[in-house]
Amino acid sequence: MLLPSKVIKTGFEAETVRTADDRVLTGLVREDGDALRVLSADATVRVPKGDVAARTVTKISVMPEGLADALSRREFEDLVAYLSTLR
Repeated sequence: MLLPSKVIKTGFEAETVRTADDRVLTGLVREDGDALRVLSADATVRVPKGDVAARTVTKISVMPEGLADALSRREFEDLVAYLSTLR
C-alpha cells in the first residue's frame, strides 16, 4: 500500500498498448477472444488484436502512490487490520 510499484503481483501488471492509429492506452490488459480489453480507472476500451501496434508491460502499479496519505493513522491501522482478515 505504501509503495505499490515495489512488488506487483502477477496478473496485475499494467501494460501500455499502442494502436495502429497511434492511440496510447495504459491499464490492466485482458485477452478477449480476437480483442484486448484495456481496463483503466477511467474506462474499459476494447481493441481488436489486429489494431495493436505495440504492447509493453510497465513497471508502475495501477494503484496510485500516496493513497495512505489521505488517511489518519487510526484509519490506516483499521484498513491494515481489515485487509489482514481477507487472507
